[in-house]
Amino acid sequence: MFSNSCIKLTMRSQVGDPMVTSYYSINSIIALQMQINSISAELGSERRKLQNILKSHQEQENEIRRLKSKSDTKRQGIHYERLSRSAAQIPPSDRVSI
Repeated sequence: MFSNSCIKLTMRSQVGDPMVTSYYSINSIIALQMQINSISAELGSERRKLQNILKSHQEQENEIRRLKSKSDTKRQGIHYERLSRSAAQIPPSDRVSI
């Protein structure tokens, strides 16, 4: 009895189209529902993978910014150190006071 059961569905594909009646077996509806569930689960998994990739990418960008900032600060410190050493090498008689 269950395998012979059908569902009658009457609908139109677009507004203004004629009504169309179709009959679907319960088994085909169950099979379609299983496919939908499987695809939904797969999409959820892919969405989580994409979110992890985006999070990792953002973390990498933040790390690059942090390292660049650290490098720029270190470079400025080296520049000031060179200026200080250069100034120290000028004889006191040749130095200009500001």
